[in-house]
Amino acid sequence: MEILDKALTRKDFFKGMLALTVPLSAATGFGPDLAAAESATTPDVSSKQSSFRSVKDYGAAGDGITDDTAAIQSAFQSNAVIFFPAATYLTSKSLNLISLTNVHIQASGAVIKNSTLNTQTIQMSSCQFITVTGGKFIRSAAITASSPSNQACFTISHCTDVIVQNVLIDGSPGMGVNIQNGVGIKILNNIIRNTTRDGIYSHYSVNTIYSGNYLENITDDALSMHDYGINAAKQNIISLGYPQAGNSLIVNNRIRNAVRGIASIGLQALTISNNIIDHVVNNGIIVFNTAKSFEGPNTYVQDVIISNNIVSYACQKNGISLLGSVSRDNSQGGDGKAAITAGSFGADYQFETQNIRLANVSVTGNMVVASGADGYFLNAIDGLSFSNNVARNCNTSPFPPHTGYIMEFWYCTGLNAFNNSVIDTASPSNTVAGFRTWDTSGCIGGWTVAGSAGMRGFVVHPNSTSTPTSLY
Repeated sequence: MEILDKALTRKDFFKGMLALTVPLSAATGFGPDLAAAESATTPDVSSKQSSFRSVKDYGAAGDGITDDTAAIQSAFQSNAVIFFPAATYLTSKSLNLISLTNVHIQASGAVIKNSTLNTQTIQMSSCQFITVTGGKFIRSAAITASSPSNQACFTISHCTDVIVQNVLIDGSPGMGVNIQNGVGIKILNNIIRNTTRDGIYSHYSVNTIYSGNYLENITDDALSMHDYGINAAKQNIISLGYPQAGNSLIVNNRIRNAVRGIASIGLQALTISNNIIDHVVNNGIIVFNTAKSFEGPNTYVQDVIISNNIVSYACQKNGISLLGSVSRDNSQGGDGKAAITAGSFGADYQFETQNIRLANVSVTGNMVVASGADGYFLNAIDGLSFSNNVARNCNTSPFPPHTGYIMEFWYCTGLNAFNNSVIDTASPSNTVAGFRTWDTSGCIGGWTVAGSAGMRGFVVHPNSTSTPTSLY
């Protein structure tokens, strides 16, 4: 490990990263141009349909007492712009959109109340050009930690060009939005809270956008995108020329109170940018491969950008209350080791047993505040750029022992780490050193360590093969 006394120039840093990443914005070549991305596949309702139908035309009462399931289902089959007048509509079964094209649901001001915890609210399958705009989606019964966890509010399966926007989901006995084998699915400007699984989840999907969403009280990952590497399960995207899930954006979201903020397994070309995350049990952001979930040999994390995110109060070993139950970070020797993590983990979710490497990862311009564990942990990455990141008052867990390190790089090659800052004003402080490298090659320079007396800048362990079983 070469430690330099001057920083890599910004020009050289971006020149290297631009060569590694898949362009997601024609405007910048490096970051998302959301306006262009969203308008590119947004259906032109006026040119494709002139038929506007109210669900009340099909017999929906909208009194919050009468079961309106059959009436709403009939309206959905009409291939029209479906309008929900402001009222409360009670449903008792899943509302299904199957093999439909150009159905647009306008529910602003309406409440759709699912009377049971044992069905999904809306299920789409093999559809194209579907939009859902507005509406409050709730359940008759309160959601608690013991509620079912397999009944999403929205399930979107094998669909193309679907938009869910400006929706409020308040209580789901499962995921808020569950996307499976999707192409061009956009989840925009929604409020999702009180779910017993992920807030917004996708697997084996490409060209997916999560933007402008607010998520709170999520008892799993608030936002997740995964590819588990099983070819038989992702034939939909393979048939369209995508061997791997990805080419996706998670940007401009706000997350508060969740088990994890943003999590992704096995994606290619993923940008996670400008998100604000606070009070999460484990990671604020984690992008990883793992032998436990990773069952296929042909999918691994590559070409990922993690930039300009703010994560505070992550890795809370003392716990966070979610839906009436306290969850604690009991995995600080593995996938719960840092507020922002990119790496490879073994079947036991411990980083020492990693076996599937990541490639071409950029972590830039992020800030971590008051993490109970490390601020940043990067391991098993070939081609890591790590610059202009800040960690303030981390390693705060009241439960010893502590690693004492804030930014760690393990088993990486091609590391370029410049202009990063560690600030520790806590008293007493658990910090030993701002940075630690372990069996890592590359360059580090332009770093700043400030605060606690006696805190060292670097601890370097070249070519070490002896690692502890657990660091916490």
